[in-house]
Amino acid sequence: MFKLSLKNIWSRKGRLILTALAVIAGTTFLSGVFVFTDTIKGSFDKLFANAYASTDAYVRSSDVIEGEFGNDLRAHISVDLVELVEAVPGVVAAQPDVGGTAAISNAEGDILGGDGPPQFGGVWHEGAPSP
Repeated sequence: MFKLSLKNIWSRKGRLILTALAVIAGTTFLSGVFVFTDTIKGSFDKLFANAYASTDAYVRSSDVIEGEFGNDLRAHISVDLVELVEAVPGVVAAQPDVGGTAAISNAEGDILGGDGPPQFGGVWHEGAPSP
């Protein structure tokens, strides 16, 4: 049986080579996808770590609002809470922050960006809070 298998393999060398190339190409593609995914994940981890590097605490609502696509949102909290947070011993500064979906339009009322990427808006803070 083994001799017959070897005879069939050697009689169809083209099929053997193409099958080997297909397996190698598939394995290479899968490895590339894993490397690409890990690279993107690492980039986002660094991005968010750097964005909140000078932030020691982040106060948010305990009320969770379920999103349509599985990403949960938090309910808004009162701006009066900023004074309460600033009164905590050891707190140097507290800045309220608001973010959401925004649409920017020109003088004619046409929305800029059209059907492109999602449009987010937020509060602009003028530098880091000074101690």
